[in-house]
Amino acid sequence: MNLEDAIACLKANGYRVTKPGTRRSKTKDRVGPTFVAIFADGAKTRMSCCCSDEKPDWARGEALARAAYASRNRFSFNLDLAVACPAIAASWFERDGVRI
Repeated sequence: MNLEDAIACLKANGYRVTKPGTRRSKTKDRVGPTFVAIFADGAKTRMSCCCSDEKPDWARGEALARAAYASRNRFSFNLDLAVACPAIAASWFERDGVRI
């Protein structure tokens, strides 16, 4: 009996040959929308945000933009980022260059 015959025999008797869930991939087919923020000093940040297109998470987008600004300007993350970063002058969500 070869391997194919043995597998067929096991399947015929109701045994699973593979682990459940191994055929389904858990990879995401796309990332969330991009949050674009322009700060008062003219700096621009673009961060992908994990939220839906129908209901964008503005608080998360602003927090990510401030963290990106602080990282770019080497601010300490122990500081309050709302105080350390300049105000956000304009912001929006976009996907593929189109505003949502």
